[in-house]
Amino acid sequence: MLARFADKSADAAFLDADKTSYPIYLEHSLRIVRPGGLILVDNAFAFGQLLDAAPRDREVPAVRAFNDLMAKCERVESVIVPIGDGLWVGVVR
Repeated sequence: MLARFADKSADAAFLDADKTSYPIYLEHSLRIVRPGGLILVDNAFAFGQLLDAAPRDREVPAVRAFNDLMAKCERVESVIVPIGDGLWVGVVR
């Protein structure tokens, strides 16, 4: 569905789906959201298990990998806001 959106056609994107695909959704969002727009990503704290040595949720490794990717992404200025389960809030450059 995301491939159907025109480039720079949205003011914001909110990601809250399967965590393994977050990098794919981010790439689409970076194309779709215009500069100055927001990219919001839920579950940055991995269901409260982000720092657990043996997390119970199978998606925790995907969240950890995405957090690393998002932190290094130069196309968005972002920070994790500590509300709920952690929310990435990013502004597209």
